[in-house]
Amino acid sequence: GSPPTSSLVTGIVVTGANPAFYIWWATVGAALVTGAARFGLKGVILLALVHLPCDFLWSEFLSVGTFESRRWWTLKVQKIVFGVCALILAGFGGWFCLSAFL
Repeated sequence: GSPPTSSLVTGIVVTGANPAFYIWWATVGAALVTGAARFGLKGVILLALVHLPCDFLWSEFLSVGTFESRRWWTLKVQKIVFGVCALILAGFGGWFCLSAFL
């Protein structure tokens, strides 16, 4: 069909299509809710009242950061960032392999 027309609908669709969302709620989210439930309904409500605004603030941070980065995110910067990330990932891979033999 046609693409969503609002950012809210787009956000809902993208979140719903993201498997990490479900994995997070099945693991970390479930632990948070379980811990909050130890304090009863008030704990669960407090969790929601704190967690949801944090989600919105994090999403806003990512959105603004992505928009503002257009000014300085050149091909050169991209290559540097990707190179650093590749080195870090290779380092983790090497450490993982070495730890298997130690």
